[in-house]
Amino acid sequence: MPKLKDSTARFRTRKLVKSCVDNDFNQEAIARQEGVTQQAISQRLQKKPVQDALTKYFDSRKIAKKIAKRMDEGLDAMKSVGKDEVEDLHCRHKYINTYMQVTGRIKTNGNGGGNKTTVIIYGHRGNNRDSDSTLRNSEGRLGASA
Repeated sequence: MPKLKDSTARFRTRKLVKSCVDNDFNQEAIARQEGVTQQAISQRLQKKPVQDALTKYFDSRKIAKKIAKRMDEGLDAMKSVGKDEVEDLHCRHKYINTYMQVTGRIKTNGNGGGNKTTVIIYGHRGNNRDSDSTLRNSEGRLGASA
């Protein structure tokens, strides 16, 4: 198949990203709208220009504000137990875990149900002894202070 002109490729990329946003990233609905199979949409979404356009979309301030607002709501989650309102710790944990995965601070290893997590935390304090860390004791080791 011949290579597309740059302008045509950019147009198709913008059209696909707009379709994704309009259909809430439902590949089946996007495929129906585009008149192709769901597998074709999946393959298109894996291409670098589309990935770059989606990254640019998600990095926009508008989306960042929406995500921050939704995270605030999720971190304040409550549930009803009888007549009492209690903190929904499971829901809060899921919000934190999802946010950390989306922002790349932790990565799942992909084996099984995704519950096994390899922790990759960037920018942690490490052995900085001047910091007031609740995770490290006076010797710089993990654990409670003696």
